[in-house]
Amino acid sequence: MIRFLILLAAYAFLPHLQYSTGYYILILLVLFPLLNCLLGLLAGMKFGFEWLFPFLSGILFLPFVYLYYNSSAFIYCFAYAVSALLGEWIGASLKGRFSRSN
Repeated sequence: MIRFLILLAAYAFLPHLQYSTGYYILILLVLFPLLNCLLGLLAGMKFGFEWLFPFLSGILFLPFVYLYYNSSAFIYCFAYAVSALLGEWIGASLKGRFSRSN
């Protein structure tokens, strides 16, 4: 639950920090995908692989497309879901490696 609140807070408040085009590009292309991947990695290591987090990480971005960006930002919903899926897959595979007894 906390990972969804972190994403929601980041999606809502990071665009308010600055209003230059370069900053928006930075948060859309670098910060948000890294945050999704990191939260997915942590979730995968703790809970294993689940489809809910990657799906909701993309869905949570939808309202902010209308609030802060334009329709060209819809593709980022898919990109953020894929980055969360990748992080969660890596985290789940790491969980499997470290939980095995030798």
